[in-house]
Amino acid sequence: MSSLSMNMSSSSEDDFTMSSSEVADRIAVMQQQESNTYACSDYIGNGNGHQSSKSVDRECRVKMIEWTYQVVDFCKFSRNTVAISMSYLDRFLSTSSPSAQRALVSKKVYQLAAMVTLYLSVKLFEPMAMDPTLLAEISQGCYTEQEIESMEQEILTALQWRLNGPTSLDFMTHILSLLPKSANSTDNSAMMA
Repeated sequence: MSSLSMNMSSSSEDDFTMSSSEVADRIAVMQQQESNTYACSDYIGNGNGHQSSKSVDRECRVKMIEWTYQVVDFCKFSRNTVAISMSYLDRFLSTSSPSAQRALVSKKVYQLAAMVTLYLSVKLFEPMAMDPTLLAEISQGCYTEQEIESMEQEILTALQWRLNGPTSLDFMTHILSLLPKSANSTDNSAMMA
């Protein structure tokens, strides 16, 4: 029986205010992490030579992003989970892993990888975890529980278990914290002038 189960670990946002220099330091560290440890390439536009009718393209990526948003919205998960999931997917597809290379030329393998990266991000960052059986059911029989678990292991190995990189939302949160409080005002008279 498929299910969602409670994840007892809780993550909370920083409940303190940082100085501008601390925010700048954090942004610099995140940029360094993104450039080195959590780097990825433009696997769609890099001319990888796989131009068959089954090649993964921007449309495939957009469809999978839309699907992941539908799942997280239905489950009432944070939409940041999609950003984390796509970060995992992009980084995985940028590796030389045989499964990643297959996913670049097979829409079915790409879809499986995208589903599994969502599964991973939910497992790590949401209060409820998806069961692999549920994911198999969501796939409407396209993938088995064993295929999902196997792809999970392949993704974790390819990413060297590095699953806590910065996301675009992390950058924006820090950048927006640098704005003066008056910039967050909802005073419409200033906007009308």
